[in-house]
Amino acid sequence: MTAKLKANIIVNKRKATVKIGGIASNEGYYINYKVKLNGEPKIGDAFINKVKLTADNTVDKTTEVETRYVKANGKADGQNFTIKVKKVDANGQPLSNAEFQVIRNRTKEVVGTITTDANGMGELSHLLKDEYTLKESKAPDGYKKRDEKFKISPSDFGTEQTVLRTIVNQKVGNKKIKISKLNPNGKMISGAKLHVYKGEGTQGEVVASWTSELGKTHELSLDPGIYTFHEETAPNGYKAVSDIVFEVTTAGQVNILKAKNNTATVKNDRLNITDQFDEARTNISVVKHWDDKDNQAGKRPNHITVNLLADGKKIESQTIKPNENGKWRAEFTNKPKYKNGKEIHYTITEEVVASYRAEISGDAASGFVLQNLYDPSQPPAPKQKILPRTGTTVMGALIVVGLVVLNRSIYLAKRKNR
Repeated sequence: MTAKLKANIIVNKRKATVKIGGIASNEGYYINYKVKLNGEPKIGDAFINKVKLTADNTVDKTTEVETRYVKANGKADGQNFTIKVKKVDANGQPLSNAEFQVIRNRTKEVVGTITTDANGMGELSHLLKDEYTLKESKAPDGYKKRDEKFKISPSDFGTEQTVLRTIVNQKVGNKKIKISKLNPNGKMISGAKLHVYKGEGTQGEVVASWTSELGKTHELSLDPGIYTFHEETAPNGYKAVSDIVFEVTTAGQVNILKAKNNTATVKNDRLNITDQFDEARTNISVVKHWDDKDNQAGKRPNHITVNLLADGKKIESQTIKPNENGKWRAEFTNKPKYKNGKEIHYTITEEVVASYRAEISGDAASGFVLQNLYDPSQPPAPKQKILPRTGTTVMGALIVVGLVVLNRSIYLAKRKNR
């Protein structure tokens, strides 16, 4: 049978095709062949055979069979080897979040990934005893990635079937960045208490704290990595921003990762953080007291007028009358507390009350107290000027002046005749 099919066997490197030809339904063939490996197999190596049968008037059928190489006694377990990695810095301190690809040299395939934990340790198990290469695919934050490849040979596994590689990473140099605290008009403001934390959130290490100064940008030296900007207290007249997460790259660039309401921007590697104006409102109360022995002189008016001034400019007036309990009170409501980030200075004045002297105490925050003391020496309240009626009054005045002039002329004439 071999001689019969020999001419129908076509071999092309890793593929062989056998043309069987016609075959009865009760006949079959057993095909036995040998292959030559490229190298010496290792315990546990898998060899996969794939056979495809094609025939007339039937569906193609494909079968795949896997065979593993074992020792003569057949008891060896070839998938019990482990590669361990310990990642440390130049001082031997463990580094987390380093990632390594494990490449099997024989197949040039990545068979797994090792990621180091908080203790700097990571491992990959269930490996064959073979040659491998470790390649660092990601370095810990703030550290340089190792470009070289770390070779592992079968003899490195030892009797415990484990190999440990300790790999040191050098720290990336600090990068200088600038942070400016601005108001909505783009001007640098003072008085903001600020902190920068390592990592995302405020649970990490505080790497910088300062208070913003008028017209000054704050400069920091930060390792590449992720940081959180936190404003503990905003200056008076401003609202504190929500926490801002940003990244410093190994090239010294600053990237904003999380921020609300466009409060943070980056320009020329300077992080600009804007506080919005505080729109707080306030109510200002006025209490009126009379010191006149219960209006003994009968000069107390039935109402007074109080003016409210914002930064020295009158903005509102109110008339105060006694209420049902005889109390004299007023309130200026819903007034802005700040203007362009600066607190507004509110004061009050009183329109002149005849025969009374006014004393004002208190402030906008606690309320004003207006005390009127009876003082007969005080001038009366100014009255509105009343213009004379057009025509009659003016003519009368002219007649009087004319008579005075005429009389004086007659008098002078009489003296001259004498």
